[in-house]
Amino acid sequence: MAEGRKQNTLSTRKNCSKDKNKEMGHPHVHLFVTHGGINSVIEAIQHGMPMVEISLFGDQPENLLRVEAKNFGVSIQLKQIKAETLALNMKQVIEDKRQKSAMVDTSIMKHSHPLTPSQRLVGWIDHILQTGGAVHLKPHTFQQLWHEQYLLDVFLFLLAVTLGTTWLCGQLLGLAARCCVGPGT
Repeated sequence: MAEGRKQNTLSTRKNCSKDKNKEMGHPHVHLFVTHGGINSVIEAIQHGMPMVEISLFGDQPENLLRVEAKNFGVSIQLKQIKAETLALNMKQVIEDKRQKSAMVDTSIMKHSHPLTPSQRLVGWIDHILQTGGAVHLKPHTFQQLWHEQYLLDVFLFLLAVTLGTTWLCGQLLGLAARCCVGPGT
């Protein structure tokens, strides 16, 4: 292979996510074919890259619905995938400028922050110091009693109901047995 030319294959290197990030940012890349996992969707939004998604399992089918609803790309069902279907969907995504536009607009929103991360950190530290520890931001769990945190009150209530129901059923069965069989048998 000539020096300076990259091999045109899928990335199988150890630093795959770094390479994928570089490749998605390349000006000659026009779409992203993905399984539709949340990290892949976030990476596509990061680069303003429309997607063709083929969901496999987990959160992917739900992510596909969101991607299509926001016009970020199209999806192909795994059972319906063929070379022609994939090529047709890829061509559709590349030619449909609305999907690219939606992705670029979302990418711009994602990158648009009025404050740098350092400024946000300083702002939150100031807020915590000014409010005396930001008690209003702490989860309610920190304010509960220990037996409420571990749901012991709920467990004891359910145990009492279960034992009470079991005792009552036993009493009713005993009463029914005495009535049906008779007192002296």
